[in-house]
Amino acid sequence: MFLLAFGIAWMAGLTPLQDQVSPATTSASLLLPFIVAGAGIGLGVAPVTAAVMATAPRDRVGNASGVLSTMRQVGSLIGIAVLGAVLQNRITANVTAGMQKVQGMPAELKDRILETVGQGGMQMGMPEGASSAPAAAQQLMAALFKGWFTDAINTTFIVGVGFALIGGFCALLLRSHVRAVNEDDETGAAATAAPPPAR
Repeated sequence: MFLLAFGIAWMAGLTPLQDQVSPATTSASLLLPFIVAGAGIGLGVAPVTAAVMATAPRDRVGNASGVLSTMRQVGSLIGIAVLGAVLQNRITANVTAGMQKVQGMPAELKDRILETVGQGGMQMGMPEGASSAPAAAQQLMAALFKGWFTDAINTTFIVGVGFALIGGFCALLLRSHVRAVNEDDETGAAATAAPPPAR
């Protein structure tokens, strides 16, 4: 989990090894942080699966596997929803604040851009509401929007780092019950194999 958090922090520019994501960021510069984050996911998922399977009673292994898979899917959906909401919120906030500083743009065009962004229609470029602007204005606004977009991505990465660190600390608080389960199984097997007491 901590390796996962380190990889996300790297992409967010929270480590000395990497600057924050910007419009000039290349795919190659993100390759290593994604590899580190992927390794962290692998190192986090495999031990959880092994721990659940080891602590479950032998006659409930199938149930434990199903619950684990369900909880993993639910956690993924919640994480995507939360991070997606953070990203959209920061995009809307950045564009709203940035548009107030843009001079010489008609108020009607600003309103159309903000409406498009509020509906989740912003991509890495000019929103649909500004397609009628002159070419030079579109290029300038596209550069601004890319900056606002990548700034929102950095904020989203920071939130992801926080969740990953919380998960890592929670993992440290978990106690292993594998020995207790194994001892119970051995005790039960010994009791079953033991002959009945003589009368």
